[in-house]
Amino acid sequence: MLFLNKFSIVKFYLVIIALFLLLLFFQYKNNSNIYTYFIYKQQINKITLENENFELKSKLMELQKENEYLAKYKEIYNSIAKTTHIKAFLEIKYANNNQNGRYIIAKSNKDVKNNDLVVDKYGVLIGRVIESNSSIIKVQLINDNKSNLPVVANGIDGIIKGTDKKDCQIVFENFNQKVPQDGSLVLTSGFEGFIHFGVVVGRIKLKDNNVCIENDNIKHLDKLIVI
Repeated sequence: MLFLNKFSIVKFYLVIIALFLLLLFFQYKNNSNIYTYFIYKQQINKITLENENFELKSKLMELQKENEYLAKYKEIYNSIAKTTHIKAFLEIKYANNNQNGRYIIAKSNKDVKNNDLVVDKYGVLIGRVIESNSSIIKVQLINDNKSNLPVVANGIDGIIKGTDKKDCQIVFENFNQKVPQDGSLVLTSGFEGFIHFGVVVGRIKLKDNNVCIENDNIKHLDKLIVI
């Protein structure tokens, strides 16, 4: 009888120990799940912060680029503005900027004549007046494939022409095949006599075998000025 009682007590303790171990197992598993969730949450938060930082850096780079752009042309624009007579501000009716022709149609103005240059609010060349009458003013954009204007870059005279290439819409050409340095400022040369000298066109960008002109202003046709 005593032996049975001892056996029952041992059995009882074994059951208690088994239950305790089972409880520890479930507790460990639960804690492991909580830990896994915590790590997962941390990783999600980290990725979210990295994405937000990337977006902020991208916006900052855009602002810095815009500030550099404005600073680049401010001094030139101010010097041109002091010596250049503003004839009119164009009131644009519509613009066509595709391979079928790149031009602007604006309201007529008696002060605007053929071959007058058109610049944007920063003083950067956009195009040239090719038609001016009592009805309309037509401005041929410098990236039109029929456009060509005399320019100078790095002391090298040449002409700029519009092309149908998406990555090089304006090219620099000359007869002696001299190539200006990459990044050189391109200005109108006034070689033909009726074109103003010293109007900013853009900067030289060497791409493959092409001498291209960088002019992002051509994409934003607002607040145009006739000089």
